[in-house]
Amino acid sequence: MKQQVEPKNPLEVASAFPLTSLLAGWYFRVREVSPGQFIAEGTDLWGRKVSHQSGDSQVALNRCVSSARLVMLLVRFGAAYVIFCRLFCCAILCFFAYIPASIAWWILSKSVAKPGEINLYTFVGLGISFTGLYFFVLLIYRALTGRGRKEDGGLLPPWAINLFVAAFGVMALLIVMFGIYSGKLPAVLGGISYFCIALAVWSARRNQRARGRFRA
Repeated sequence: MKQQVEPKNPLEVASAFPLTSLLAGWYFRVREVSPGQFIAEGTDLWGRKVSHQSGDSQVALNRCVSSARLVMLLVRFGAAYVIFCRLFCCAILCFFAYIPASIAWWILSKSVAKPGEINLYTFVGLGISFTGLYFFVLLIYRALTGRGRKEDGGLLPPWAINLFVAAFGVMALLIVMFGIYSGKLPAVLGGISYFCIALAVWSARRNQRARGRFRA
């Protein structure tokens, strides 16, 4: 189960890292580890740490502060990248959600125009379409908000992710084969992009399982 990281107590961190005015949100200290050798260490309230060792205490401290600034930039870049990935996933899911939505709309419009033709297949088609639409809308909500399942924090259960990877892999193969057969380069590139998506999801799932075994 996903565990939320809580920030540390600022007073406790400041007691161990008394240099608090060098960089906002970061705490530093300098120690002499051997004659003529100093190590500067820094940390923030979330447990990120940097350190540098030098024969000059001020040089070590300056390098440590520079490393902390770099960490801050990487964290901000990572947050922006996460937002981009969420929006990109939402765009892909919206594209797939359009299919069951359009089918449901077509069945409803036809049923309203010709109510005498409503039969069992009408309700079956609506049931399948609305089920698929609900599934994609749920995924869009989870991808947009970052709120996953309570059990493991993921967007989908493991079996659904495996099915997604398999479906995308087969779809990619078919699109590439169609592109090669018809001589259309965009289709080949599109199939390769589908394969890359499936590979990325499979890699993320494998890494998640590896981290789970390591924690166990």
